Amino acid sequence: MSVYPLDLERQYLEYLLEQQKSEEVEHHSKLVCNYIDTVLQLKPAVDLPFGLRVEAGKEAGMLGSIRTKLIQMLGSPTYFFDIHLVLQKLQSTTLYEEMILLHKKLENHRTSLELIIHNLHDFAMAERYCVEVYENSRTQPDELNPLLITVVEICIGHVDANGKSDEIGQFALHIMTKYAKWIDSVRALELLPDDIPLSSLKLFTEQIIQSSHYRNRHSKVIANLNRMHLLKSQAEVARGVSKRVCLRAASVCPVCKKYIGDQSVFVVYPDCTVVHVKCADKNKKVHPVTGINFEYFPVNLSEIVSDDQILYPPKVL
Repeated sequence: MSVYPLDLERQYLEYLLEQQKSEEVEHHSKLVCNYIDTVLQLKPAVDLPFGLRVEAGKEAGMLGSIRTKLIQMLGSPTYFFDIHLVLQKLQSTTLYEEMILLHKKLENHRTSLELIIHNLHDFAMAERYCVEVYENSRTQPDELNPLLITVVEICIGHVDANGKSDEIGQFALHIMTKYAKWIDSVRALELLPDDIPLSSLKLFTEQIIQSSHYRNRHSKVIANLNRMHLLKSQAEVARGVSKRVCLRAASVCPVCKKYIGDQSVFVVYPDCTVVHVKCADKNKKVHPVTGINFEYFPVNLSEIVSDDQILYPPKVL
């Protein structure tokens, strides 16, 4: 608890951060805590119900101004406050939006979603949260979104065995139906009551079937493309190793100018230049005399052999 009035402390800390460019964690943490204390002083003791609640930072007067600064500071990567200290300070408050920002930073996505669904009752926000985090973290185009099944796990307790549900349960069924393609359908079905009527899952099962057909066709296309690429690569390798070079008694290494004898270990470059292995470039991609990098300036093979002849050579009787 600061011994100075909140407004004076806030002005001083803002001066340190904005004018003096302080990067001290203590200064950043104190300013965040000051914002929290100020917001709690200005905020009504009783929150308005969902639908009447004003979006955080959009409140009128000083409350909206200070809370906007707090939210911007919590969400910005350029501030160096102690995130665990601030989160601990927020635990006993109703500043749920601020808590969600910090849990999101810590990748505590389940906790964030529980706050959004159970405390804010903002289902549209929960849906946006899942999509946003998924878009920023996925590595494969058809990768499942694990946050969607997390939402179902949080909400599914509100669906009873008769398929009836409250608003939260309806949200779970909405997520399952709308995002069937991106959800673990087996896990979702395991979460449902065993005797739930199939009629309540009609749209979901239709989406699962369509999604399964799509994934099956897509997998076959990818497998065939990969097989074609593999065959092409095998042909290129086989074509490369099938080249022949002829060494004569007078063959000379262009690097050391010494003869390449029948007992010498040598390297053949793509342009058919033959050098001693000890005279070759270390990565074997750069010509030791001309300096040409064959990785960027490939040489066409002089002997053209069909892919069928290489991959499926005729049997010798």
